[in-house]
Amino acid sequence: MECKSCKMEVQASSAVCPSCEVLLNAPEIGTLASPVRRLIAYFIDYGLGLFLAFISFGAAGAGEEGAAIIGVLLLGFFIIQLVMLAKSTSLGKMILGMKVYKKTGEAVGFGRMFLREAIGKIISGMIFSLGYIWILIDDENQAWHDKLISSIVVQKN
Repeated sequence: MECKSCKMEVQASSAVCPSCEVLLNAPEIGTLASPVRRLIAYFIDYGLGLFLAFISFGAAGAGEEGAAIIGVLLLGFFIIQLVMLAKSTSLGKMILGMKVYKKTGEAVGFGRMFLREAIGKIISGMIFSLGYIWILIDDENQAWHDKLISSIVVQKN
């Protein structure tokens, strides 16, 4: 099989060109997202959530009004994350211009994204976060939660 982007000969079993790192079935989408960019997106996603959670504990002591405001903020954050999952991304990935795709080049739907985020990331983090570290070893920069739903994370052009 030949890569449409760089014309390099690639194994038929590969989903990504090892030379130019484009998705073989849809090179126009973009290139593989680097592990560093994915880590930054992770910190944006979970850092913001943790920040709001810590603020909510402080506001709980400030009375009913403070708790209500923080409750609305947390609900808003949760809704935004659900909308992002429906768009095959997360807040951090969207900010950094990344999106999750199936290896076939199609966008991942809400159900698969929810499975990836809710169950897959727990599995990736269970054993010394080996599932996340796997990104550094894998040819297609896939973590275990990516392998679970046969997805890759792409830096959009």
